[in-house]
Amino acid sequence: MKIVFQGWLSARLDLPNEVLGVEVPPETRTRVEEYTFVVEHLSDIVGKLVLDSATGFMPEWHRLAWILARDGWRVVATDIHPDVLTLHADPYITYIHADSRALPLPAGFADAATCTSTLEHLTVSDALAVVSEMMRCVRPGGTLVITADLAPWLPAFFGGETDQMPPPVNSLYPPVYAVVVET
Repeated sequence: MKIVFQGWLSARLDLPNEVLGVEVPPETRTRVEEYTFVVEHLSDIVGKLVLDSATGFMPEWHRLAWILARDGWRVVATDIHPDVLTLHADPYITYIHADSRALPLPAGFADAATCTSTLEHLTVSDALAVVSEMMRCVRPGGTLVITADLAPWLPAFFGGETDQMPPPVNSLYPPVYAVVVET
């Protein structure tokens, strides 16, 4: 396991309120940067099956699965909230109502896994369980892309050091930390 990127995301005001043609409402502006970051870090992955763990359940906010499907990925999107099943229908997306701490999915089935703006809402033990499940579900040599608000502690989940640097002046609000890990 290797951390290939860690750091605060900067505001990218040059980006439109859409990612790959999928509108991201202005009131969820940090999602534009997060979703763009995810797409950019998955662009060179061999294979095209991704687990979107804790995808969310609000169609006006949670659009990463849809964006990844637009980018040619087959997506397995999971969430503990049953309304995950009501998100944007797409032949490339399979929505599963499941707890991301204990997924009913086979080990190593995905080429990559994502989790955006979720871990900061969990206890440390629950966040570790989600990350462990993501790592279990990704094939050896796969990639994890994780973002979380105010989370310079993310690298510690992968054997790295907690980032001591404050968010940059041009950071998002709330400041979003990201980590990309190769399994």
